[in-house]
Amino acid sequence: MPELEYFVVAEAHAVDRTSNSISIYNVLNELKYDRFPVDIPRLVFVSCWISSPEEVSQRLNSQIAYRIDLPDLPTTPFRMNFTSEAEFQNLIAEFFGLRVNAPTTFKIELLFNNEHKAYHTIKVMESVSVAP
Repeated sequence: MPELEYFVVAEAHAVDRTSNSISIYNVLNELKYDRFPVDIPRLVFVSCWISSPEEVSQRLNSQIAYRIDLPDLPTTPFRMNFTSEAEFQNLIAEFFGLRVNAPTTFKIELLFNNEHKAYHTIKVMESVSVAP
């Protein structure tokens, strides 16, 4: 079974076409907004998996899923399949327009073949204005 190397949620990413290197921009831990409700425009889920030579040679098929634990949002996981094709494999998924109705802290859970592997926590809060 491929092993999880890392899992983060960020605002954006880029992949170098030549080297296949990945750059991750603005890892999301705390978000501040002036008013609610708010739509978080984009969440990028990035995970890296390490497969054994046997898994690569067998082209092992697996499934990962992301479950967002947020009030007012169905907890149906978003699933994607992948095939072990290299020792290090980056998987990237994007989620657009996540509605947050009030300040809260929520988790995004990463599942591998329906088994929990990791969480990423994001705190959404009101901006604090400083009087002049």
